[in-house]
Amino acid sequence: MFRVRDFTWGIAATGVIARTVGAAIVAEPGMRVGAVGSRNPQRAQALAAALGAESAYGSYERLCADPAVDAIYVATPHTEHLQVAEAAIAAGKAVLCEKPLAATVDDAEKMVRLAREAGVFLMEAMWMRFNPLIRLIAADARFGDIRSVQASFGFAMPYDPAHRLWAPELGGGSLLDLGVYPFGLAQLLLGMPTGLRITGSLAPSGVDAEAGGVLLYPGGRRAFVETPCWGITRTRPAL
Repeated sequence: MFRVRDFTWGIAATGVIARTVGAAIVAEPGMRVGAVGSRNPQRAQALAAALGAESAYGSYERLCADPAVDAIYVATPHTEHLQVAEAAIAAGKAVLCEKPLAATVDDAEKMVRLAREAGVFLMEAMWMRFNPLIRLIAADARFGDIRSVQASFGFAMPYDPAHRLWAPELGGGSLLDLGVYPFGLAQLLLGMPTGLRITGSLAPSGVDAEAGGVLLYPGGRRAFVETPCWGITRTRPAL
């Protein structure tokens, strides 16, 4: 039976998401992880061994330069997405970047520009856009004219200034980590809003601990979105 050669991925970073996506890649026929990169060589070696990858690198630049790798999956903290994507694009590698695509609009626009200039594939790893039910709702005329979207996603995350989710220098905060899902769903179904009203609260580190708001669209359409439950520091009372 004819089989296309294995498509080889390089994994940038070694955290929970990197491990989860790496495991999904090796479980897919025709896909494999060929290399792992991290600033911590020991962690790169450990994940490479777990995924059956031949190579482990102590830098993202060396990972991107590996000639055996076809595409780079970027699973670093948000603020490092541009740096890794830039190295991958320069090496001619396709890039699948964990959401959010970048920590700032300027970084995202630069990534898109570099990819277009190099003729290299670049995509944000927003799984929600590939969910069969969401794709059906977005494309099937039987659902009619969507007038209102209500979306909420959050979880309890006690404040820990040492954790990346609470660190401003790592792109922490509820909106970039959780809010991309409800806001992204609203954008997928209703497009870009013409106005918005947002409220929320800040963590002691200055990042957004929670947020909610209304997105406004032409013709009275609207979306109610929120990223609740961040920063819960109190224990739940006993029943």
